[in-house]
Amino acid sequence: MSVSVVIPTKDRLSSLRRVLPTYLSQPEVEEIIVVVDGSTDGTITYLRDLASADSKIRYIDNGVNRGIPYSKNAGIDIARSDFIFIGEDDVELTDGFIRTLLDHAKACGADVICGRTIWRYEHETSKAAIARTDSIPGPAVNLRTIEIKMGMKLAGDTTQLLLAGTMLATAEVFRRIRYDERYKVNFWREETDFQFSAQEFGYKLVSCPHAICFNYMIENDRGGVYARIGWRRLLWVSINNWRFLKKHRDFISRNFSVGNHVVFEVLTTGRVFREEMLYPFLVRAKRWLRQTAHAVSTRPQSQTSAVRVLVTPRADNPYQRLLYGGMSREEAVIRYIDGPTGSQSVNLLLAPAVLAWHRLGGYKLLHIHWVFKFQLPWARGAPAARMAMQWWFVLYLRSAHLLGYRIVWTAHDIVPHSQVFYDDERALEILLDHADVVIALSAATAARLAELGAKDVRIIPFGPYMAPSSARPERDDARRRLGIAADSFLVVSTGRVEPYKGVVELLRAVARLPEGSPVQVLVAGACQDDGYRELVVRAAGDAAERAIIRLEWVPDDEFATILCAADFAAVAFVEVTNSSSVLTSLAFGVPVIVPDLASLSDVPERCVLRYAPEADGLLKALERAAGLLPEQRSAMAEAALAYANALDWPAVASATRDLYAELLGRS
Repeated sequence: MSVSVVIPTKDRLSSLRRVLPTYLSQPEVEEIIVVVDGSTDGTITYLRDLASADSKIRYIDNGVNRGIPYSKNAGIDIARSDFIFIGEDDVELTDGFIRTLLDHAKACGADVICGRTIWRYEHETSKAAIARTDSIPGPAVNLRTIEIKMGMKLAGDTTQLLLAGTMLATAEVFRRIRYDERYKVNFWREETDFQFSAQEFGYKLVSCPHAICFNYMIENDRGGVYARIGWRRLLWVSINNWRFLKKHRDFISRNFSVGNHVVFEVLTTGRVFREEMLYPFLVRAKRWLRQTAHAVSTRPQSQTSAVRVLVTPRADNPYQRLLYGGMSREEAVIRYIDGPTGSQSVNLLLAPAVLAWHRLGGYKLLHIHWVFKFQLPWARGAPAARMAMQWWFVLYLRSAHLLGYRIVWTAHDIVPHSQVFYDDERALEILLDHADVVIALSAATAARLAELGAKDVRIIPFGPYMAPSSARPERDDARRRLGIAADSFLVVSTGRVEPYKGVVELLRAVARLPEGSPVQVLVAGACQDDGYRELVVRAAGDAAERAIIRLEWVPDDEFATILCAADFAAVAFVEVTNSSSVLTSLAFGVPVIVPDLASLSDVPERCVLRYAPEADGLLKALERAAGLLPEQRSAMAEAALAYANALDWPAVASATRDLYAELLGRS
């Protein structure tokens, strides 16, 4: 008997890498179908390479996040085996797991069967995890809450109303029942719904204690169902639970003791709030208070001359890591203040109190980098929510001033690329009015800020986010790795794919190039906006073989390979304040095609080709770049390297630290 394994996954590449070998090692597994549900962490690249090396691996790319039920059904629909096992991207199988389930399903007449799924902590041994779980008291199924203890030790194969989500059944059962795709966002109850529907069709569900798998406890998990957290997750727990109660009202009434369904709904939502939001908040708040008090009471003497800076928000952008990584603890004590909880909304509410607490700890300097934290994820950009956040932003800045903070703002973007406040321009005026110093990353930005009324503007340019290593591949080798022809004129667009970067405009220009043009464009980077992703895919289709797109997160080594293979980079900004992608391309000796914008005027003419942002400006620039002689391109590459190498992060860190000291009146 052969088995197809279906594994939906979203943004859990490291976990998927760890568990896949345990599925491949099961002799009965004919194929593993991984359904990638809008991942942006490089999962597609990993699976593409794995599938080329192992014929058992198949994968589906949903393109966007369509949800767990949709992903499971998609995998079930293409499965080739008589049996299907629903795996998970954080569940590790033990040796003989699938064989044991097949044998016991046949022996006890089970239509659907599961093994013991034991939660296992990161540094816990298998033996310790089993011993800990064996001590958990029963029963396995709670008839009052409709929940199951998945790892419960049973005496033998047991018919149950509920099973773990990692289930084995025939393909016929899965295709007849199917997962209900109406469960949305966090998909609460989608597995239980499947199991209840199976029993309503007369199928027998059995839990087998002889087959064991381990579910890893992932710290700070933001993949899978946890891609939606906080209040929005809680809202959809309630919505999905109510859908589930209505759908299976009769079955629940016959087999469970939930009482009044409205009361049960309230109790379920309250329990999830308590376990997933309140308890973690209290634990993190307690830890945060202890760490802060300890830092204040045990500050070493060597740090008394160091400037102490509160930084907000912490971002995954490399700028902060490179900037503050260049400051020693003797020079600066940097503390990020995103808040003590895992909820962005709660952290926003507590933000003024957090400022007050740290002021008592001796901090006098607040450095604001971006304002995106003043968004309410659950509000979906509602005008009233944006207006409330604009008022709260004013309160936050005024609180900082009243507490005696000096405020520094780094103008990464003069106005956010995506709207944050009800009136972003008015919010900018408020920020400029409260900031003691504004750091501009270029002379052009400084001039614009001065026009807008900034009181004190300092120019501190930033360096490249990545530089080529000594092990960088040669151009031809890099192209072989990427499957790019040696005679192609490769233009690349790298980094996050967002509307302001003009990727669609670039692809449309490439599609209009005359027949016979050697230009080929490669777009590589994550695209979080589903609507914009569809536009990019459509534009790439129009460009046909001239366009290659990889709309996912690209690891640093592959990012470097792409730049090493490139002849030119291109950006089609409509409006921009600064561009790290331009600077990183130049650091690899790759000249860049850029629009003729004032904000990019600091980049020397000798390493860029500028175009007028008109109808055919980008098209003409692409043709012009492709027509350059080899010696002309070589000269531009050398100029690009020289310009980028002159911008080093230690100098940026030193200038920023000196500015901090000046504001605090220290030498």
